[in-house]
Amino acid sequence: MSVNNEIRPKAARLGLEVCALCADDILLTILIINVIFLFLVLCNKTSPCPRYKHFLRDLLENTSPGSAESQKLAKTVKSVSEVSQWVQDIVRKRENSLQLHRVQKLLKGQKTQVLTPGRWYIREGWLLVVPSKGEELKRRMFFLFSDIFISTKPCHPLHLLNSDKFACTAVYPLHQCVVDKVFGHTQSEGGLLSLSFPHKTLLLMSTDQQDINDWYQSLTTAVRQLKA
Repeated sequence: MSVNNEIRPKAARLGLEVCALCADDILLTILIINVIFLFLVLCNKTSPCPRYKHFLRDLLENTSPGSAESQKLAKTVKSVSEVSQWVQDIVRKRENSLQLHRVQKLLKGQKTQVLTPGRWYIREGWLLVVPSKGEELKRRMFFLFSDIFISTKPCHPLHLLNSDKFACTAVYPLHQCVVDKVFGHTQSEGGLLSLSFPHKTLLLMSTDQQDINDWYQSLTTAVRQLKA
């Protein structure tokens, strides 16, 4: 079922509720904004739900407490808040699904299954892998999800079918991960992260300190939420 088909019935019911409340100029204003709200949502544009919700709350605060108008407006605020959260959840799930499908198509073959129920895409980017035996740094593309961390390398640029894809080199389960920042705490250039797993320690480096800080924040948050 598409986003439009999911939103349409509930948005229509909200519109009927607001129409029933339209008894004076203030409520007429609500109705007009509601029509704009429905139009934008049904056209699949950026959801105006949060702005619309805040407008109604401001309007409620400036309405005489205890009046019939105030009571009706309070019910409308509650209804719109519920729809707002509902719409945002649908949009968020749809965007996540698109990201999962995109990453799956980027990976060579079907051995690594990205499309798993309950999995959330978090971020991706290039990092340098520091080898443990004094070898040269290896530049790898990493994909972070809510439960796994995938390491990949580009396929050969002359490959007929996979020149624009990535080959998976490892999949790390986050529930076994301990994240530490080795350096990059001060205003230095770049930083180094240590990801410890039961049978392997992964050292990841970036010459961009903000980048390494963002990765550290994303990884620690994902691990914490997974273990909560």
